[in-house]
Amino acid sequence: MDQVLADSRHHHRDRLRAAAGRERRGGGRVRRARALYHSDPDLTIVQAARDLGVNPETLRNWIRADRGTGGTTGTSGKDQRVDDKRTEDELRAEIAALRAELKTVRKDNATLATERDILRKATKFFASEMNW
Repeated sequence: MDQVLADSRHHHRDRLRAAAGRERRGGGRVRRARALYHSDPDLTIVQAARDLGVNPETLRNWIRADRGTGGTTGTSGKDQRVDDKRTEDELRAEIAALRAELKTVRKDNATLATERDILRKATKFFASEMNW
């Protein structure tokens, strides 16, 4: 099944690449480039640009322009990645927040594991008391 999906993606990319190469004027090439990028959630701007034979910054600019005009925004978090030019301090703050959240989640996970073990022992105890 994965191979069929991969073949389908490559076929789609090849068709769009051929169309983009033929159409040098107008917005058709740009539309197709954006469509290719948004068609696959795992596809990065660099990969899509390489497939289309355009500069990654050019594709990134096309996608930004598309977002600015209310055009197709696609799926997943790709639109957020396009303008993700955060400062080092912002990134450090986000990492610190994520680490704190991870610490909380791990603590909650440990609590849940302990509760699960207690419930298993209680179930085992009461099942042995029933003498079925």
